[in-house]
Amino acid sequence: MATMGPMAEPMPFPPPGFDELSLDEQLTYLQSLRDRMTALSAEAIPVPASHVTSPEGRETTPAADPNDRERRTREQAAVDALLRLAAVVDSSDEAIVAKSLDGLIQSWNPAAEHIFGFTAEEAIGQPVTMLIPWERRDEEQQILEKLKHGEQVHLETIRLTKAGERINASLTVTPVRDAAGRLIGATKLLRDISDQKRAHQALSRLSRKLITAQEEERARIARELHDDICQRLTVVAIGLAGVADSSPGSVSVSTRAGELQRQVSEIARDVQALSHELHSSKLALLGIAASVRLFCEDFARQRDVRVAVETSELTRQLASTISLTLFRILQEALHNAVKHGRARRCRVKLQQADGWIHLTIEDDGVGFDVEAARRGHGFGLISMEERTSLVDGVLSITSEPTRGTSIHVRVPLVHDEAEGVS
Repeated sequence: MATMGPMAEPMPFPPPGFDELSLDEQLTYLQSLRDRMTALSAEAIPVPASHVTSPEGRETTPAADPNDRERRTREQAAVDALLRLAAVVDSSDEAIVAKSLDGLIQSWNPAAEHIFGFTAEEAIGQPVTMLIPWERRDEEQQILEKLKHGEQVHLETIRLTKAGERINASLTVTPVRDAAGRLIGATKLLRDISDQKRAHQALSRLSRKLITAQEEERARIARELHDDICQRLTVVAIGLAGVADSSPGSVSVSTRAGELQRQVSEIARDVQALSHELHSSKLALLGIAASVRLFCEDFARQRDVRVAVETSELTRQLASTISLTLFRILQEALHNAVKHGRARRCRVKLQQADGWIHLTIEDDGVGFDVEAARRGHGFGLISMEERTSLVDGVLSITSEPTRGTSIHVRVPLVHDEAEGVS
């Protein structure tokens, strides 16, 4: 351990060179300093003045200077505070690592040893880049630039253990400055979030399975509606038409049969529309842009609302998972706009830009409190957010009471088909 020399009077604290010591050396120094100050506080404080002769001719020793006792009390309180802080660092479950501006590790607490596998002796003095995968080495320079501007950095990243294992880490980096305000290093607090990431991935896999099962059930119901119910209704409509034609002399029968035929035909169209909504075969045949236009036209006619649609040509065919996600969000958003928002005008825009596909749905409805809806666990909102996350997309919703709603979802064009919904 580096030496700092005996404590002189008055004693500077912290002493010169203290910041250059390792964490263990600082702790050892602080503990010895506290022991010495405790011993000194029990002794008479020496006074450099000579003996004083009283008027009666007796020599007396002046009382100790109260300022010295106060100074020593303050210094001991400072040492105790640092020791308490050191105890917190030592017992923390988070890795706490100090590094110099040239990237060398200066301190290494027990949690860092547990997470990374390096002992303090192995880690201190080594470059912090030994913990960073090669493809993420640029992060250190980016962090340093932010520290120079006095910023605290928060990020989720990947780090390497001694065994070469990659761990998911939540990292907070704080600048460290000397008494003159100069940046001299940084302190990193790192938490291993690998278990949380694995739990999130497991939940995502379960969500994919649930959505896949939901889509399969939708397809089955749609086939039943289209192939069975619609066909049977068509037969009934044809039969009613025959009844009307066979009773030309009976106006009441003909009129009634014609009305029933009209109602049955309307039911058949509604059932067919429901079938397509549950499982749109047009999506696979025509693609997302044409399917969006056709759905909006049908929706506007059925719900008696105005839906303005703007779509741009896509440079590539989307994965079925992305197309299905966008189509379901469009359906949910328009239904919510009319049913809950009482909207009369909607605007839908589908476009490709910078490697992303963007879908925007806006309405002039009554709007709602987005945060309150999230706290209320609205199924429609949860469904849109879950579907978006499963294709690595980003969903944003802007809405205020009486001011309408805007929903924007963007999804990267490159997506792993096997990881999405089917």
